[in-house]
Amino acid sequence: MLKKYRPFYQSAALLYLSEVIPALYLLKFLALAPLILELRQSGNFNRNLVGIFLTMGAWSLGLFLGDELSSSYPVLNGLALILYLISKERLGPQRSSLALLFFWLSAEGLAYSFTFFENWSHPYSKALFDLQYAKNWLSITGFLGASFWLLVLNYFAAYLGSKQDRTQLNWPALLKGFGLLILLGIVIPLALSPQSTIDAISEYPSYDIKLLPADLFLQRMSYFLAFFLLLFFIVKYILRNSKRDDRFT
Repeated sequence: MLKKYRPFYQSAALLYLSEVIPALYLLKFLALAPLILELRQSGNFNRNLVGIFLTMGAWSLGLFLGDELSSSYPVLNGLALILYLISKERLGPQRSSLALLFFWLSAEGLAYSFTFFENWSHPYSKALFDLQYAKNWLSITGFLGASFWLLVLNYFAAYLGSKQDRTQLNWPALLKGFGLLILLGIVIPLALSPQSTIDAISEYPSYDIKLLPADLFLQRMSYFLAFFLLLFFIVKYILRNSKRDDRFT
């Protein structure tokens, strides 16, 4: 039983530790890798659904214990994973991987724009906000852009860890590539970024704080692409007897 859910336990533990111990925020650069790889490879819908609830539940518990009784929880983030799970078979591996990125960013964007969703989505990049040296980076990418970049790094971590075995994470290979992730994904972007323009912001942006131009662009693009991919999934489902392949042509 425990072995069957191992990838979900791994992501759950990494997310939990990254929240309750602030010094371990770097774990977020690979925390979703076991989850992403398992959802991509496994066709067991019910087990994957339970795994999503387990992972998001552990993340919520970490937020509650580690962020001064945080009032925001990754409910919409979990919904993004469930939408990915539902649409995976019809969209195929390539489109569904892109869909997950934009489902996730749409979930975060809703929390920024509408008070109703403010407490139902937790931004993946929030761990970087309290780090003064990371604000230079955030001033370029925006807050959604930082979440996007962290998600891409998680995809890259999943690729590194599964290079020799496509069905499960190869942790030695993943840890060897972790230094490369930090170099390419953090050190170089920070070194090349200009002076921060967001030092005056004392709290992570919510609906009542004006977002950066990069955030507004990514927010609208994510809404559009998430809607388009969901529409594409519905069409594929209606025409499910089609024999077309999944290549981008």
